[in-house]
Order: sequence, then structure tokens, then C-alpha cells
Amino acid sequence: GADPPALRATAMVLVLAVAAYTGRASLAVNGLAAAALFVFGIGPGEWLALGTQVSFLATAILLAFGVAWAQWAYRERPPLERLITRTRPLPQRMVRRVAGVAITTAAAAAAVLLVAGPLLAERFHLLTPGAVLAAPLIALTLPTALYTGGLLCVVDVLLLAAPDMARTTATTLPALVCEGSLNALAEGVSRVADTPWSWTAAAGMGEWRLAILYAWLAGAGAAGLYARGLWPAWWRMGLVGVAIGCTPTLLPNEQDALHAEVIAVGHGCATLLETPDGTIKIDSLTTQIA
Repeated sequence: GADPPALRATAMVLVLAVAAYTGRASLAVNGLAAAALFVFGIGPGEWLALGTQVSFLATAILLAFGVAWAQWAYRERPPLERLITRTRPLPQRMVRRVAGVAITTAAAAAAVLLVAGPLLAERFHLLTPGAVLAAPLIALTLPTALYTGGLLCVVDVLLLAAPDMARTTATTLPALVCEGSLNALAEGVSRVADTPWSWTAAAGMGEWRLAILYAWLAGAGAAGLYARGLWPAWWRMGLVGVAIGCTPTLLPNEQDALHAEVIAVGHGCATLLETPDGTIKIDSLTTQIA
């Protein structure tokens, strides 16, 4: 069958299409809930898969980010500010629009990394801050490649009966733009991946802390939708939970500590590891466990 992310996207598109056809308003959260019922109805065990969890979590974050961004972007602005915006030169407006897309995309990627990061750290012990820098590049190059690639296919079909010279002339520019966008995307992502800070090892917070964190985030989202008055108390409760959850990790515990030493063994050096379960000595010849 289809992958859960594909099923989720299909279900959400169907919900939005039916709502538009019937003339009814559709909340994005309702579409996501319908997609969850659809996916889990087909595969009840899919909710345990990491790909499904990350897919729904990232979608929920992006929906919440989109709502917050729309409220800010379409806020009521003073008439003078609107007049200044409309009278700016076209090149300046284009530059500001591209910069706005880049900043918004980077902020959305940072929000996804911030919320989904604990889950990824728990499963893979890895975080990728470089994704925040790569996101604007993807947002600017990938749609260009898709649109020009689609245009290339349409033009090629429409000119199927035309002479080869006419087809070549009409399809050269879309092909060059599509190829250039894909090359820029591949080169940019490769350069971001090669930077030292593009990824970092991270320890997970533990299953129970992870469950409590996402339960609290789900409650915060529900409070934001249906009970705004509960937000202050809910955030204070979250801060208390963070303090309680982090306290055991901040206190020293010598019994669970790992000690590593480099010692001389006559013919060279060896590494001595002392763990709560025993001692391990590693040198170039043998490994001894006691």
C-alpha cells in the first residue's frame, strides 16, 4: 500500500476539496484529524512507525506556524505603511518578497526542528540544525524546478506535431531553468551538509519524558484552539514540568558515571573504561573485560 505520509496528504486534500465543493469552511486541524483516522483505519499499527509520527507531527507544527504567520502577515497596518509598500520600485518589492519567503521558510524549519527534535534525538540521537539553512534554498529552488518541469512537459505535448526546431526552441528555456534549479538545490544541500555545525549528536530525553512533553504540547494546542484562557496556567505547568524533568539529570550521580583513562601498559598506551557494570581495558592487542 501507499506510505502513511502519502495517505495523510491525500486525505487532507480530499477534505479540503470536499469542503470547497460544498461551500463549507474547513479547519486544518479537522483535516489532519480526518487524515489520522484514514491512515490508522487502513493500518492500525502505523502510529508506532517513526515516519508516521514525524509526518503528522511536522504537519501539525506547520499548520500552527501557518496560522500564526497569517495572523501577523495580514494584520491591519496603518494607511501610510500600506502606501509606502505599494509605491516601492518593482525590483525592491521582488527582493523583499524573496527575502520574506526565505526568512519565513527558515522560521518554519526552526519550529519543526524545535518541536520534532526531541523525538528525532530519542530515536536517532541526532539533530540537524543545518536543515534551517537548507529550508530557504529548497523553498526557492524546488518549486521553480517543479513548475518549469511541468511547463516543459505541457509545451512538449502541445508541440508534439511541430517541427523539431520549433520544439527545441520552445523547450530550451524551461529545460535550462529546471536543470539549473535542480543543480543549485543539490549543490546547496551538499554544501550545507558539509558544514561542521549541520548536524550534532544528541542524547534522548527518555520515553516517559518524551510522552509527557508531547502530551503537554497537544494540550497547549487544544487550549489555543478552544480555551485561550487556560494558556497562562498551562504554560506555567509546562515550566514546572521542565524543572522537575531536568533536575535528576543535573544532579551528580557517581554510581552511574563512566570514567575513562589512558594508561601506560609497557608497550604503549591503553584505554581503561570504568562503568557501573565493570571495567574494560582496550589496547592495540587485546580487549579485557572484568
